[in-house]
Amino acid sequence: MRTGNSGRGNGRQLAVLWLALSLVVVGCATTQKPSEDKAATEDIPSQVQSGLLQGDQAYRRGDTERALLHYVTALNLEPDNTDLLYRVGMIHSETGNLDAAQQAFRSILQSSPEHAAGLEGYGLVLLRQRKYDSAKQVLEEAVRLERGRWRAQNGLGIISDIDNDHALAMTYYQLALEQRPGTPMVLNNLGYSYYLAGDWDAAEEAFRQAVNSDPKHQKAWSNLGMLYTRKGNYEQAMQAFSRFQSKPEVYNSMGYICMLEGKLSRAEAFFLDAIRLSPSHFQAAQENLARVRAGHASKIDSETPDAYGLEVDSPASSKGLP
Repeated sequence: MRTGNSGRGNGRQLAVLWLALSLVVVGCATTQKPSEDKAATEDIPSQVQSGLLQGDQAYRRGDTERALLHYVTALNLEPDNTDLLYRVGMIHSETGNLDAAQQAFRSILQSSPEHAAGLEGYGLVLLRQRKYDSAKQVLEEAVRLERGRWRAQNGLGIISDIDNDHALAMTYYQLALEQRPGTPMVLNNLGYSYYLAGDWDAAEEAFRQAVNSDPKHQKAWSNLGMLYTRKGNYEQAMQAFSRFQSKPEVYNSMGYICMLEGKLSRAEAFFLDAIRLSPSHFQAAQENLARVRAGHASKIDSETPDAYGLEVDSPASSKGLP
C-alpha cells in the first residue's frame, strides 16, 4: 500500500531514470506533439496494459532491449506497477545489471513487502552479489509466503552448499524439483551437492539426468567431464567435454583438473596434446603447462573455475514470464 506523496515522487523519478537509460540502450526515442498530450493521458490504464503486453511479446521473441523500453515507458505512467517493476528487475538481472535489478525489486517491496516474486527476485540478486546472509533471509521469506517458489528453493540450496550443509542443500533442491521436475539447472546443482558431499555415483546420476533433460546444458556437461576426469575415466571425460569444446580445449580442461589434483605427469601430457593440436592459438594450455613445470598445483575444490559448479538462476530464467 502506498503511503504519502514522497514514495510516489521517488517512484516517478526512478521510472523517468529507467526510461532515459533504456532509450539510450535501444538507441531510439519518441517525441509527442503537444496536440497528442491530452489523448495520451486520457486512458493511462490501457496504455500501461498495452506497454506490458508489447513488452511481453518482445521478451518472448528474445528482444530484451525492446521489451525493457516498453516496460519502462509504461512504468513512467504508473511508477508503482509491480508487474512492470518485476519485469524490469527480471531483465536487468538476466543481463547482469544487478544494481538496477536490485533497485527494481526493492521498489516492489517498498509498496508490497509480502510480494513473493519480488522477494525471490531480490534474494537471487543478493545471492549473485555474494551477500549470502541477506539472500538467505529474503529467500526464506519468499518460500514462507509461497512454497512453490522453486527458484528461491534452488537459491537456498546453493547457500546451504556454500555453508557446507549438503544434506540441507539436497533437501532444497528436491523441493525445487517437486515443483519443476526435470529442471536441468536444479539437477545440475543437486549433482554438484552430491559431488561436494563425496557421493560421486549419485552426482554422476544427477548430472546425467540434467543433460538428458537438456542436451545443450553446458554446466552439467562440464561437471560431468570434471567428475569423469577425477575418476580417471578419461574417455568418458573427453566425450562429455567434447559436447561444447574443441579437442584442444578438451585436453586443456582435463589437464587443468589433473593439475589441480596433483596428477602432474598426466596434466603435462594433456597440455602437450592441446598444444600439439593448436600450437599457435592455444595459449591457455601453454600457460597451464608452465604452471605444472613450475610445480604450481592446488586442490581442485579450492580452485574450481566458473565453468564448473553450481548455477544461480535469474528470476524468470529467460524461459517465461511470471
